[in-house]
This record gives sequence, structure tokens and C-alpha cells, in this order.
Amino acid sequence: MTAICGLIHDGVVYLGGDRGTTNGGSVIPNARPKVWRDGEFVFGTAGSSSFRYLVERCGAPRLDADTDVYGVLMGDWLPRLRALCESYGQTGETGGEPPHVAALDGQVLIGSRGKLYEFGGYGLTLIECSSPMAATGSGGDLTLGALHAWASVLPAPWQPETAIHIALSAAAKFNAYCREPFDIVSVP
Repeated sequence: MTAICGLIHDGVVYLGGDRGTTNGGSVIPNARPKVWRDGEFVFGTAGSSSFRYLVERCGAPRLDADTDVYGVLMGDWLPRLRALCESYGQTGETGGEPPHVAALDGQVLIGSRGKLYEFGGYGLTLIECSSPMAATGSGGDLTLGALHAWASVLPAPWQPETAIHIALSAAAKFNAYCREPFDIVSVP
């Protein structure tokens, strides 16, 4: 289980994540971070470790100076990720009335060029977040609440890395599946 949170501060996107990994009834700290930087992007994944590996392997799209990031994610990155997941047997169907919606085994928080994007595995939905904060994973609600409280109460200036660390600490304290260490990455 996971806590991934994102914050936009002064045009920089920060992502933080815990390293708790479930193994049956146990939670162990994972050696591999759930958040990382790749070129002009930061990524954070929730879901299976296999899904995280495939997102890493998919890599970040290349951007030109005038590139629409959302358009590149939808038109290039998401189809590549889906194809990669299909080749590894990491997709399924959600069922229901046609058309059936493909499902991937995870969620991704993405940051680039001062914006946050959230990709949900079910329905292959990509959202450009309108808020300067976003979160995903089993501890995501806890981190989002902590980030909101931090930003609402404390006057500027404050350090975004500190806010994310406190948010992840809240998830680790109140969610049985989130664990230290925490990782924080950023990209303008």
C-alpha cells in the first residue's frame, strides 16, 4: 500500500512517497523508491510493484518548448504504457456494459512544467489537476488533508519538502500500510 502526494509551489512540482510494501499480512520497507525524476517529469506510483516497474520502463515522453504536456501524455505516453502493461499481462477489464473499460494495476501521479496530472488505472483516465495538491494510494487522503492544513494555516514562506514530509508522516502514523523511509523529488 502507498502514500504518494504532490504539491506545486512557486512553479516547481514536488512529489513524495513512502516505501511501504505489503507482503500478505506484513508491511516491509521497499528498497526502490515509489517516486522518481525522469527528464522533465516526476512520477509517483501506487499499486503493484510490477506496475511501478512498467511505468519506469515506459519512461518519460520528450517535450519541445511549446509541447502540450497533457496532449503528449494522452497521445504518446499512455498508449505506450498500456501496450507495455498488456505485453506483461498487467491489464484487465472492469466489466459492465459495453464498451468494456481497460484496467491497469495501479495509479500514477505525474508532474511536469508546474502542473500535476493523475492517472487512474481503471478507465485509463488522465486528469490535469486544477488544485496545487494531489495524492493517491491508500494513504493519499491522509497526505492530502495534511498538505491542505499545512498550506492553509502556515504563512509563507514555507518549505515544500517539509510539508510533504509531514504529510507522509501523517499517512505512516494513521495508515497501517504506509512506512518510512520517505522520498521527495522535484521538477520545474
